[in-house]
Amino acid sequence: MNTDKLSLIVCIVIACVLFSATAVLLYAEYRLGDDTYIYLRYVRNILEHKELSFNPGDPQYGVTSILWLLALVGVSKVSPDLLSSPAILSFSISLILVGTLIYLVKRKCDSVRYLLPISVILAIEPNVLRHSFLGMEAPLSALLLLLVIGARMQERNNHRFPWSALLSSLMVLNRPETILIIPFLLIDKMIWRETKAQMIVWISIFTLPAALGMMYMVSHTGSFLPVTIQAKGGGAIGDHVVLHLFDLAIIIGSVYLPWIALFALEAWVLRGRSRSVVMAVVKEYYLWFLPALIISLAYILFLSNERIYSRYMMMVMLPFVIGTIKVSQHLSPSRLRSAGPIVTLVLLYSVLVSSLLAPATVKNNRDIELSKDVLISWIQSNTLSSDIIACGMIGKIGYVTDRRIVCTMGIVNPDIRKYREEGRIREYYKMKNVHYSVGVGKNDSDVDWLLAEGISGRCEASFQLPSRSLIREIIGEIQGKSYFIVAKVQQ
Repeated sequence: MNTDKLSLIVCIVIACVLFSATAVLLYAEYRLGDDTYIYLRYVRNILEHKELSFNPGDPQYGVTSILWLLALVGVSKVSPDLLSSPAILSFSISLILVGTLIYLVKRKCDSVRYLLPISVILAIEPNVLRHSFLGMEAPLSALLLLLVIGARMQERNNHRFPWSALLSSLMVLNRPETILIIPFLLIDKMIWRETKAQMIVWISIFTLPAALGMMYMVSHTGSFLPVTIQAKGGGAIGDHVVLHLFDLAIIIGSVYLPWIALFALEAWVLRGRSRSVVMAVVKEYYLWFLPALIISLAYILFLSNERIYSRYMMMVMLPFVIGTIKVSQHLSPSRLRSAGPIVTLVLLYSVLVSSLLAPATVKNNRDIELSKDVLISWIQSNTLSSDIIACGMIGKIGYVTDRRIVCTMGIVNPDIRKYREEGRIREYYKMKNVHYSVGVGKNDSDVDWLLAEGISGRCEASFQLPSRSLIREIIGEIQGKSYFIVAKVQQ
């Protein structure tokens, strides 16, 4: 084994050990978000009823990622505990993701003194740590996008099997919005003067797995698009641009500030270079930066009923980080040995962000989960197994109570959106024979949102709410700073 391979293995091992220890220390308690339970209920229905549905007997494409769902089904078949499967899977993929980041940095980097501290920085990347035990597809999304770009870079001068096509297909099955990147991969093939035959082969390989996945969903649910796309983007285009820009500023400006600063410095350095040098750098590395621009723009314009979350942005910002590192290697290969102060500052910044982000994230999750658990206990004690429950956070409530669920956001019952837009939610509840409408929140603005769909009346535990004829009684209970509310719907 040569020295380069040995140094790469050593750096990956050190990074994985550091990542594992830090993830357990900071986020062992932060696992299985509400969306994870949506996947778990689908998994349980697939295993028990051979049916792709959230509510038994009502097939719906109510999950975003086909690939993640199938992966969870596979892991759950061999795992003794269904609840542990998502955390095990997301943590394992997070480890592979950390190793892949370091491998991509090592390519074209001959300085071990530079690689080791960069490996440490990538091992404590705040967003990867944050989603390590969450049980969602975010680590897999980032991993597949990195592999797609890495494979495409290899194919530019090497015309062997086009792995980027197969990986791109899996990427789209995991996060449908990444299909926006596919045209730019084809444009890249044109820029690098690949033949029509190579283009046809690439498109054919990309199309087959994606088509099979869509055919599978259509055959089981009647739809080839996730209901979640309509639920999250059902409003007018650009409806919440200011809110989304604010979200992006918080996510990117907090976690990725050093990389944004380094990117700006690289752009400033390139200003003094000749046009041919600038174009050569852009041509070589632009694919690493393109997803952050394209996907962010799509979220800003088309997410109408949901905010932009860090798990969405982690997918596109990690390629941005790798691209920034690669451009710095390209511009100043002789100065890598003197990059110690900059690397140290970035390392300290990552430690600071993680140390501040983790406690707030875990505490917020603990408060909401506590209220949710009390709400679930109330449902199990005070409702019949045949009762139908309407709620927004359907995952854990639906999975644990095993009640039939009506989602107020339209994730598993898309027809509700029409009634909401027309102000006929009362009619919809009666049509679906909803018995209770429930919610969990943390502050007064959450109360307004929870009660907007007709969940109103008087919460005797802490606050007064206006009465409506839809509700016969409302029961509230305070748990710390969070609360739950239960509204019994008139029949």
